[in-house]
Amino acid sequence: MTFVRNAWYVAAWSRDLGRTLTPRQILGENVVLYRTEDGSPVALRDQCPHRLLPLSMGTLQGDAVQCGYHGMTFDAAGRCIRIPGQERMPAHAEVRSYPVTEQTGLVWIWMGEAERADPEKIFDLPQYHDPAWRPVHGDALAVAADYLSLADNLCDPAHVTFVHQSTLGTSRRAERRLVDEGDVRRVAEIVGEAQIVRGDIEGIAMDRPPRRIVILRQIEDFFGIGPLRIAHPDQD
Repeated sequence: MTFVRNAWYVAAWSRDLGRTLTPRQILGENVVLYRTEDGSPVALRDQCPHRLLPLSMGTLQGDAVQCGYHGMTFDAAGRCIRIPGQERMPAHAEVRSYPVTEQTGLVWIWMGEAERADPEKIFDLPQYHDPAWRPVHGDALAVAADYLSLADNLCDPAHVTFVHQSTLGTSRRAERRLVDEGDVRRVAEIVGEAQIVRGDIEGIAMDRPPRRIVILRQIEDFFGIGPLRIAHPDQD
């Protein structure tokens, strides 16, 4: 399968990565992740070049990984720094290292050409860094389905009212509509005489309130992060 490699991908939650060898498969490649003693994330190809044993089956020796088969040891850059019983390190005795960085509580990995890895290209969520907001980190859910089916499901909020009646679904969601405010189109729902404006359809928080505001508070739900502003035509 052909993948887009010159891009940043999420490798792990920052909270889950520590001083243990953590195997992952990303874009069909086996990768081992860990943190150095100063807390920096590291990503190496999870395969010793000698007998191809996964390095994740070895042990951490300081900031280096020692293969669990014959003890070859590789530093955080993938260079072989020790072979038991010999002093000369063969030039080909190395494993691939991947550019990694952390942002918004996630460990990101670049699977393509290392020289093109630019952390500035990682998607950023401004609210994550705003002390007025509180991030709620979720978890991973393994689903036996094609990823395209999952993407289709997540892009279809109209099903929530009928499928998730015991959790997220409410009858109000079926009445959501788009509201035009000049050049911006926003999601809204009608509850009695009150109109609840939910933010841009692109998921960007509203930058200005409706004409009249009754309640202003911040929430997080399946529509993403955005201010909840409730406007009522009879109240200022």
